[in-house]
Amino acid sequence: MRIPFHTQLVLCIILFVLVQLIDLPYFIYSAFSWLPCFYVGIIIGKNINILNSYVVFAVSLIITVLGLAVRIYLGGMWFRNNDMLLNTAIFKIGSIFLMFFLFYHFRNNKFFNYFEKYGKYSIIIYLVHLPFSSFFKIVLLRIGISNYFLFLFLLIFLSCSASIFICYLSGKMNVVNFFFHPDKYLKISE
Repeated sequence: MRIPFHTQLVLCIILFVLVQLIDLPYFIYSAFSWLPCFYVGIIIGKNINILNSYVVFAVSLIITVLGLAVRIYLGGMWFRNNDMLLNTAIFKIGSIFLMFFLFYHFRNNKFFNYFEKYGKYSIIIYLVHLPFSSFFKIVLLRIGISNYFLFLFLLIFLSCSASIFICYLSGKMNVVNFFFHPDKYLKISE
C-alpha cells in the first residue's frame, strides 16, 4: 500500500507536533521531531526547480534571520540547539532551504567545493556530529561563552572540525574505518 506524499507530509507534521506535547522516550521523540527536516529534502528532491525561485530564497533568508533573532532576544535556553522544538522548527527548516539554495546557485567556488568534498563522508559526519556538538556545547557554556552568535559559530566550527578529523582517521586507520564501514571488512553470506 502506497501512502500519497501529501498524506505523508501531513502525518509528519502531526507527529512532530505530538512529540512536542507528549513526553515520550528520547529515541521516539528524536525520530519524529527531526522528520520534517528529512521531508524538506524530499520536497526539494521532487521539486528541484524550487531552488530557482528567488521568492523561496527571500522567504528562507527572512525566516532564518528572524529565527536567529528570536532565539537571541527571547532568552531562556537559547543554547538548546540539538532538539527540533516548536520554537526552532521554522528557523531550522528555513535555514535548510537557504543552504540548499546557496549550494545550488554558488556551487563552483572554493567554499562550496570544500563541502562537496566532504559529501562522501556524510554518513560518518552524520553519526559523529551530535556527540561532538553536545561535548563542545558543554565546554563552551562552562567557559562562559554567552553571546549567541559567537557560541553558534564556535559550536559549528568545533563540531565540524572534529567530525572531519574522524573522517580523516577513517581514511588512515582501519580500526576507525571498520566502525563506520564494517561491510568492507566482514564477509557476510547471503
